[in-house]
Amino acid sequence: MLNCGLLKSFAMGVAAAMVSMAEAGEKVYWTTPTTIYRANADGSDVFAAVRPHVLYPQDVAADLLHGKVYWANGDNSLFRANLDGSETEAVASFAVVNPFNVDRPLNVDVDAAAGKVYWRTFHGLLERADLDGANRVTLHTIPVPSDSYLASFTGLALDLAAGKVYWSVWIGNTDGYFQRANLDGSNVETINFFSSDPLPQPIPSDVYRPGGMAVDSAAGKLYWTQYTHDARPGRVRRANVDGTNREDLVTIFDTPEAIDVDPSGGLMYFSVTTQYPGGLVDRSG
Repeated sequence: MLNCGLLKSFAMGVAAAMVSMAEAGEKVYWTTPTTIYRANADGSDVFAAVRPHVLYPQDVAADLLHGKVYWANGDNSLFRANLDGSETEAVASFAVVNPFNVDRPLNVDVDAAAGKVYWRTFHGLLERADLDGANRVTLHTIPVPSDSYLASFTGLALDLAAGKVYWSVWIGNTDGYFQRANLDGSNVETINFFSSDPLPQPIPSDVYRPGGMAVDSAAGKLYWTQYTHDARPGRVRRANVDGTNREDLVTIFDTPEAIDVDPSGGLMYFSVTTQYPGGLVDRSG
């Protein structure tokens, strides 16, 4: 049984709160529509780390090796700054097809040792660049649902030890699935939730509206959130990285969104959009 506790409550607007656990520094980062916050792993010492150039951020990632925090803005830009919020700079910009059709970054993660930043865009591109945005390449085009709005509800996670990148995709209004590839975008495969069945295979009825993702490489576990829908609750779940042994960790009738894990501390952190104005950052261990 997991013990769940409220880490921090905060006001927020329409943008989802995203969580990044900086393990070595025992810090947790999360976003509101105009600010990136940082706190100790227990929720104490809250600090408004970044305010300039923060506009409805969709995701955040910390790079302790180089002392940077990255975030995907809700307009059409990817930014970074020092961990104290100084020296903000644009890393990448995205195409504006017309005022109603703008590609933008949705998820971001960092391979600090290799000097690479990864992101996934609204129009389904998985891309990678140097940490300063140079040498940008498209690794894979991810199929997005026919209703393009639903493409924003996806996840991205790096398993650096195994050399893999994971992402989730919605299908229509409810169902979803997971895929992974090598870090260079090669060898794309759909995760099989039924170990005895060959691919392609039916999507499990309990895998709906997948959201944020995180990987515990040492334990071989994939963590993800699922949004509440109709009478089905929101969930925080995990499985083996090959999709077997699915299990529920947290079930709530609000919407868990972003997630990150702290394997050394035996904790996971996830954000929750409640039915009331505001949001929560929870942790479980």
